[in-house]
Amino acid sequence: MCHCTGTLDWASIVQYGCVNAQADLATYIGLAPVSDLIQNLGYYTSPDLRLTVAEAAQTGVTDEWAFFTGQELSISPLQLAMAASALSNDGVLVAPRIVNGYEDENATWVTLPKLGSSSTAFTSSQVERLTTLLENETALQWQTVSSIETAEGDPITWFVAGSTSNWQGQPYVIVVALETNNPNQATQIGQTLLNPGHEPINQQLVKKDCFFAVLFLYKFLILRSL
Repeated sequence: MCHCTGTLDWASIVQYGCVNAQADLATYIGLAPVSDLIQNLGYYTSPDLRLTVAEAAQTGVTDEWAFFTGQELSISPLQLAMAASALSNDGVLVAPRIVNGYEDENATWVTLPKLGSSSTAFTSSQVERLTTLLENETALQWQTVSSIETAEGDPITWFVAGSTSNWQGQPYVIVVALETNNPNQATQIGQTLLNPGHEPINQQLVKKDCFFAVLFLYKFLILRSL
């Protein structure tokens, strides 16, 4: 579903989730490069954490158009947050961990190593071009929002945002997933989390048609490259 307003250019196609336009572009680029990108972003791999995570999508495409429009690719909010972290981390897809360590019974801090390893998803120049296309008016944050239907026909709205190279603090990414077609609400939730002074979240967000809101705020406490 496309939420573009005004001129339909490359930036608006990506930023507002114009699925069919993106699928047309993917068809022009070809299956192999698009599939390679998806693999580089970790969508075919389950995140390696010390807890149960969703099973990763399987490789292999039976219908190219369904694949390009997302109907043949299922991802979790955690996978999307990890992929998005590359845009706020100079192209590096970091290996996640929930905590850096813990204090044992002897009051000694024990470091928990990452189970996976970092990899490069984008070059620095690619990151610069992509975040410039998606950055907001402050140039400190990039963001995108999109709505799509699951294989069962249920709507999902995604809001994804992260810091640009202009941000002076710790890099971050955030993913908001709503089980409804409402990009405005998803954007409001994301902006409220990132900007404490933003207008409070509307209480109607808790109504039954969008009760499920998965909010992932990954600062480098979780996605840190150490």
